[in-house]
Formats: sequence, structure tokens, C-alpha cells
Amino acid sequence: MFGIIRNKFQTVQEGITASLRGLSVGDQPLREQAAGLPVKLSAGADLLHKYQTEWSEIHKQSEENAHQAQVVDSVIARLHHTCEKQSLEIVRMSTALANLPQLIDSVQLLMDQIASLQGLFEEVETGVLRLEDMIEIQELQEKQLEHRFQFALYKEKKLSELESLK
Repeated sequence: MFGIIRNKFQTVQEGITASLRGLSVGDQPLREQAAGLPVKLSAGADLLHKYQTEWSEIHKQSEENAHQAQVVDSVIARLHHTCEKQSLEIVRMSTALANLPQLIDSVQLLMDQIASLQGLFEEVETGVLRLEDMIEIQELQEKQLEHRFQFALYKEKKLSELESLK
């Protein structure tokens, strides 16, 4: 776009320069006709200088605008990259949020199973305690039986000794 504007200004500048050259090199009869009028010969040079200065300023501003456009382009590219990144994060978050009810249901199911297992563990613990009590009672009864047997043997031995002494 700036190239097109630059080409138009160059074309205008060349046209003006050619016109001014034509005036200074042109036919003498025109000068003779205008001899009665006051003519400022440096007017064409001043006009050319004016247009060259304006073209130079426009060219300089065009270059500055091109540089600013590059800066804006890089800012827009960074913003685009940031927006794309945030868009991907939003999609991920949306997917995660869509799966949240299923996750909550699964967690609730697991909590119910844990509560059920906890009840079973308590039953097993109660059963283990009863089993330990029964084992202790059994061991106590076995020891009592052993002591009775030993006592019976001892009693029999003493009775046989007593009879042998009699």
C-alpha cells in the first residue's frame, strides 16, 4: 500500500519537474507575451523544492508507519498466541468440568464402598476378638485339664505310696 502511494508521489514529482523544465526551456513567444507582466523566475524552483520536501516528509512518515506497523504486527502476533493458548486451556477446563459430575458420582460410590468395608472390618474385628477370647478360654480349659490330669496322677501316685506304706 505504501509502495503504491510512493509511486504516485514519484509520478507527480516527475510530472511537475517536467512541466517546470518545459516552462524554462519553452518557446520564447510566451515570454514575450508575458514580458509586460512581472514574472518570478524562481517560482518554479520554489514549487519544486516544496513538492520535494513534502515528498521527503511523506516518505519518512511512510517508513515510520511501516516500522510502527511491524511493531503492531508483533504485538498482535503475541496477543494471538496468548489467546490461542488461553483458548486451549479453556477447552481443557471445559472438558474437565464436563467430566466433573461423573467424577463426583465415582467418588461417592467409592465412599459408599469404603463405608461398607469399614462396617465389614468392624464385624471382622469383633469376630477376631471373639475368636481370641475363645482361644484363651480353650487354652485355659486345656491347662485346667492338664493340671487336673497331673493332679490325678499325683494323687494316684500318693495313694499308691500310701498303700505301699500300709
